Amino acid sequence: MDRKVLLVSNHNAVTRPWNGVPYEFLNVIAGIEDATIVAPPPLRRDLGLNYSAMEFLRNAGGELADQARRAVRGKFPGVMQPVTIDQDYDVCFFMCQFSKNLGDMEQVKNWRARSKLAVAFVLETWSSQFARRKADLAILNEFDHVFVLNASSIPELKKYVTAPVSFLATGADALASCPHPANAPRVVDILSMGRRRPEVHEAALKLVRDRDIFYIHDIWGNITARDWGEIRAANADMTRRCKYYVAWDPVTVSPIKNDVIGNERAISTRYFEGAAGGAIMIGSRAGCEEFDALFDWPDAVVEIDPEGGDLAAVLEALDADTERAEAARRNNVLNSLRRHDWAFRWERILETLGLETTAAHRARVAEMARLAGEIDVADAS
Repeated sequence: MDRKVLLVSNHNAVTRPWNGVPYEFLNVIAGIEDATIVAPPPLRRDLGLNYSAMEFLRNAGGELADQARRAVRGKFPGVMQPVTIDQDYDVCFFMCQFSKNLGDMEQVKNWRARSKLAVAFVLETWSSQFARRKADLAILNEFDHVFVLNASSIPELKKYVTAPVSFLATGADALASCPHPANAPRVVDILSMGRRRPEVHEAALKLVRDRDIFYIHDIWGNITARDWGEIRAANADMTRRCKYYVAWDPVTVSPIKNDVIGNERAISTRYFEGAAGGAIMIGSRAGCEEFDALFDWPDAVVEIDPEGGDLAAVLEALDADTERAEAARRNNVLNSLRRHDWAFRWERILETLGLETTAAHRARVAEMARLAGEIDVADAS
């Protein structure tokens, strides 16, 4: 199959933790397609401002240049350095975290003219933001199909976008995260990455003091990436080696965003990452139909009190019930290998476009099936 794919993201211009997700998805695609990744560095590197500084200036009201551009063109300005596409592609795939990132496609010159088909995948789409993002959302009409992670926003989004819009789940690099066959000891008791519930964090710190458990959590704020490959590898390594992995739905863990989220509910990538490493996920289930369909096995997430009151008791019960704990870990790994690797998400995109998978794609899926089969055999013996 002779197919060329153009993959676009701003993960090198915006090096905040959430952009590890587009980085990972695009790199999995690049391993199974004849693909070119376009992820330019920041537009304003010459000013000595990193993304955190620029974000602060915008949010603090010091965004005069951006306001001027929006006044003239109505769009949120792109943050990537411009790049020109000088060859033809069969498929262009653009992935970003926020609707305000859509303007970055304007920095990729000739992308539409050089692409037979084009799809976009936007991870955070909240209806409350659409009215003031109309100009940015209009860019989506240049795509043949638009995928979003927040299915509950689709009815409202269709009022602003004429291109077809569908739900697409995120996923994980199930091969990189798979604990089999090494089966390294799970020496980390609790792993918590990203936003957290302060009350549960305090309860975990109390367990550190009282029981000398090993609790890994973020100790820095406002961090940026140095090397995406090293970050994703380290995250996978820690997940393979932890017993319990904290995962919260957006509403529970981000009350400051509730005015943005409103009544909408969406799934988080954190669930897929925790499951792929075979950890037992503790926290809260996402309150949406998509979560129930994607995580439909027992103990996919063991719910705990967001106030932290039952953390110790829940962990004690799971530690004591080894059969239940091992079943939860095994089901997490098996479902990740068979359903939730990024290859399955790319397959869904190809099906929507009427395209077939490549031989390399099928080989990746076959390797995951082989690993899942080995786990089944080991458990049966």
